[in-house]
Order: sequence, then structure tokens, then C-alpha cells
Amino acid sequence: VAVAVRLVLTSLFATDRPVLLVGALAGAAVGVVATRTQARPFRLAELRGDEPSSLWWPGLAAVVLLGSVETLVLILVLG
Repeated sequence: VAVAVRLVLTSLFATDRPVLLVGALAGAAVGVVATRTQARPFRLAELRGDEPSSLWWPGLAAVVLLGSVETLVLILVLG
């Protein structure tokens, strides 16, 4: 849902800057790849009775850090 909202908002407000749409699509692709690569290890941990590690804090840190980098790159590229 969040990716769809970002794609819609990007396409509405950044019609003259396709680089923003490409960034949103790249983010969606990374999300799909991450989900697919983590699904099996998560399921195996559940089947073994292990408690999977929480990824909330690393995920939040990645969003803040990499979101800041993305913003800086976009400011530099778009001027």
C-alpha cells in the first residue's frame, strides 16, 4: 500500500521529473527482492520453533539513513 501511494503521489507531483518515478520504482523492486529472500529463512525459523529476530530497529535505521541519502542525491541531481 505504501509503495502504491508513493508511486501515485510521485506521478502526480513530479510529472516533469521522471527520475523521481524511477526512484520510487527502484524502491518497490528492492522491497520485493528483500521480501522474497527473507521469506524462506523466516519460515524455517518458525518451523524449528526459533524466535525470528526483530527487524524493526534495523529497518527503521535503514529507512532514516538511506532516505536521507536519497534526499541528498535528489537535491544534488535536481538542483
